[in-house]
Order: sequence, then structure tokens, then C-alpha cells
Amino acid sequence: MHLKQEWNACLEALKRGELTPERLQAVIDSVPDDSPEKRQSLLYVQTSHNGVQSKLRGYLLVINGEAQPGSRNLEEWPYRTVADAIKDGWRIISFPNTALLMDPDNTYGIGPEFILEKMESIGK
Repeated sequence: MHLKQEWNACLEALKRGELTPERLQAVIDSVPDDSPEKRQSLLYVQTSHNGVQSKLRGYLLVINGEAQPGSRNLEEWPYRTVADAIKDGWRIISFPNTALLMDPDNTYGIGPEFILEKMESIGK
């Protein structure tokens, strides 16, 4: 039985006056002591356009607060598009600031930038 079902069964037993301390303790004991600790990884990607299907022009991966050196060889990049990263479990937390793209004669930076995150379990 799933934990939520166990809690609902306890609630029904409580309503009927049949919930015992032992039954409640058994449900409490079935809950894991703690969930795995999670750490945020970040992926900064620069693209040609502001759509998620745009080809990547550059990227920076940050794991455990450390920037990971990436390859200059496009064939070794982990993703070709933002959509590829999304399919691998990355979540967009910042879309490109399109106000910077309004004047095509004056470009700023290296193109539209997406910031993505992935929460990953770490060992204790």
C-alpha cells in the first residue's frame, strides 16, 4: 500500500474510533527517515535565437558550485538544443531577455541565454 493510502486508511480508522497507537506507529515507521539530499546543478546555454529548438552556440555547466570545463568540439557537447536538455531532465529557470535583442544593429553579449537547473540526489 502506498503511503498516502496508509494515511487515508488511518484517517478512516480514526473516524470509526478504531485507530490504535500501534497502527499509527507502524505508518510512522514506514516513512523513510529522510529524503535524499538534493543539490542544484545549473546549465547556462547561449543560442542563436530565443526558441528552445535553437542550436546552441555555447554552454557552461555548473555542478557542486564548480564550473565544468566544456569542449570546444561541437560533437562532444552534451546537447544540441535547449529542447535536448529539457528532454534530459533540465528545467528552464530563466528565458532570454528579449529586450536585448530588439536592435539587430547593436547586439549585446553572445546571443540569447537560457539558464536551466537540475536537482540531483547526492550521497550522504
